[in-house]
Amino acid sequence: MSSSSWKAFAVTTLLFLLAAYPLRAQNDAAWAEFQQKAASWRALPTKPPLSEEVREARVQAENAFKEKRLADAAAHYDEGLKIDPVWPEGYFNAALIYAELGDYDKAIWRMRAYVELVPDAPDARTGRDQLYVWRDKLKVQKAVGWRDPATGLLWAKQDNGSALVDWNQANAYCQSLSLGGYSGWRLPTEAELITIYDKTQDVNGMHIKGGIKLSSQWVWIGSSAGEADYITFRTGRRAHAFSLGVGGHTRALCVRRSGE
Repeated sequence: MSSSSWKAFAVTTLLFLLAAYPLRAQNDAAWAEFQQKAASWRALPTKPPLSEEVREARVQAENAFKEKRLADAAAHYDEGLKIDPVWPEGYFNAALIYAELGDYDKAIWRMRAYVELVPDAPDARTGRDQLYVWRDKLKVQKAVGWRDPATGLLWAKQDNGSALVDWNQANAYCQSLSLGGYSGWRLPTEAELITIYDKTQDVNGMHIKGGIKLSSQWVWIGSSAGEADYITFRTGRRAHAFSLGVGGHTRALCVRRSGE
């Protein structure tokens, strides 16, 4: 086998092995495995060009970014990374977008992968510094709330507590809330509350995701048109309070877009 044929064979074999490497949550075993694959890729004398499939994902990602569809842009980059798990540009750009979305877990993983693949790149130092910032933001984010990976919403870790509030008071409470430097909180919609109701979960008798603590089973819905409705996290049912000024045992559970 000639030298050029052997190089082509080595590249093809490596890409075949790497294609089975999915984007996974950060853990020691997954990271150690990625480091080995990154080292093999760095050792290649000639890096293989982007496949047409990866190029398509990049073009779609760039277009989505221009149209300010950040979640779509991140998803397109991830599609390309599943095809080519040693694509530095894909990791770098996806990391920046996930940070804009407030998903620091994914941003950190992808920037670590970028720096591991091209540690001597001109912007590798910037990438390392950005990791420090994102790790701090992730720490603060986890201290103040729970980010739902399915919706991107950041939920406060608990409701307003034992104080009785009517809808107007609950609405004002969320709007004035500041946790860990995060503002922009609001009452959730019914659809948003339904996404965190889960019969399989039990947090002090409440069927709610994310370990969120509720001091009452009833939570106000952010309503309009003069309505004051709430949901119970024992059954997931909606009820009507008849008046925005009626209090009772219903609580304010605040939510915000994690990337805003």
